[in-house]
This record gives sequence, C-alpha cells and structure tokens, in this order.
Amino acid sequence: MTRFTRRRVLEAAVAAACLKPLQGLAQGNAGSSGCCILPDARGMFASPSAGNRPRQKLSPTELLRTIDQRSGQPRSFNRDLGGVLVSMARTFGERPGFGYYDDGRDLNAFATSATAVDGTGGTIAFGRNLLSAQLKIDKKGISVAAICAHEFAHVLQFRTALNLRLTERYPVYCRELHADYLAGFYLYWFQEERGSDLQGVGRAWEDMGPSRFTEDATHGTAAMRLDCIQQGYRDAYDFGSEGISDAAEEGFRYVARHVQS
Repeated sequence: MTRFTRRRVLEAAVAAACLKPLQGLAQGNAGSSGCCILPDARGMFASPSAGNRPRQKLSPTELLRTIDQRSGQPRSFNRDLGGVLVSMARTFGERPGFGYYDDGRDLNAFATSATAVDGTGGTIAFGRNLLSAQLKIDKKGISVAAICAHEFAHVLQFRTALNLRLTERYPVYCRELHADYLAGFYLYWFQEERGSDLQGVGRAWEDMGPSRFTEDATHGTAAMRLDCIQQGYRDAYDFGSEGISDAAEEGFRYVARHVQS
C-alpha cells in the first residue's frame, strides 16, 4: 500500500474523529440488513464453527458487536487507510463507523444502516481475510480502496433512500452496479489526488462478479461491474469532486442499460 503513505500523519487523528472506532452497537438500532461486496453472502452473519458443529447464524446486530479495529495489518497500513477513509467521507458526504470482523472462509465486506457509534451514520465492516487476500493481489491497496468506496456508496444509498428507489425500479443487482458506479466516481478523484494507477481494481472486480445475474443475492456479471465502475470513473470529471449527488442520480439512470429483458 505504498501509494497511501504520502498522506500526512495528521490524517490519522482526523480519521479517528471522523470515523470513530467501533465499541459496541448503539442500543435499539439494528438498521437494514447488510449489503456485501461479494455475491455469496451465506456466511455473512455466521460465527466461526467449532469442530464439525454447524456455524451459528448471527443477526446483523449481533455481528456488529463482534467488529473491532484489529485489521491484522501493520500500523502503517492502518494509518494510511485512515487517511483514505477521511477522503471518502469527504467525497461521499458520509460518516459511517468502520471496523473489521472475522469473515472466516466467507471473504467479504458489507455496509449496513445500523449505527455502531453515536455521531456516525451507518457502519462498514471489512473482513480481515478479504483484506489480506486483496493486499496479496494488489500490494498498493487500490482494490481495498475500491471495496471501501463501494461500501460507502451503500451507506449513501441507505441515507438517501436510493436503495429503495433502485430496488423498486430495477432488479436487485442494479443496486450493486450503482455502488460500483459511485466507487468509480471516487477512484477518479483518488487517482487525481495521489497519482495512483488503477491496476488491481479490474482483477478484484473480475473475481467478485459472478457469471449469473438472476438470483437475488447477485451483484451482476464481471462485465457489468467493470462497465459501471469505469463509467463512474469517466463521468467524475464532469461532475467535479463535490458532485456526488449528481453522480448518484446519473448512476441511477446509467444502470438501466444493464436491465435484462
């Protein structure tokens, strides 16, 4: 993740104020069900199994209580990613809680409207094993930034009710394609700010996109996902770095081309 180290150490303190550590779910706020980056969400709310016993299913509220700040990565990574998250919070206009959880063999990340800490809105949880796997694919961490941006997009969808508009008008996978579009929007400004290339994003999205798009849990094909993230990237200049609301509406229109007849 060498590209992230250009940020000043001061950003770590800003990150702590903007994206507060998860220290237990706020009472009485279970929120909507989580939304994953990967299409197979069967293990998303499952605790690790013991021996041959089946995995115990957890509710979103119970799962959020297991999230903490242990990424399993060096301190330098945590500091650098903190700076990136501050950038995302500014671009998306969102202030979610952010933490890590044990995703076991079900590598994943998800967002939920549930609030884990007072003063934040929504929560993003990144699987430690997914994080490790992505850093092996892309040591610069661009794919990690892309995944986080996808989840920030879901937090924005929750707050603005775009998730409801998308599912009322389009098949469920279009909600994910819309999040990919907004991830592309962010990555344009990420690249402009840091001079980073986008190698690693394509491979990550190719690995995440399933070959079928008719099941409720799907995210669309790899080709659909790449098209949307690339279009969001191309459109970002026209909307400007503060144009997330306009980009969200354009993304809403753009995903329609992937509706299957």
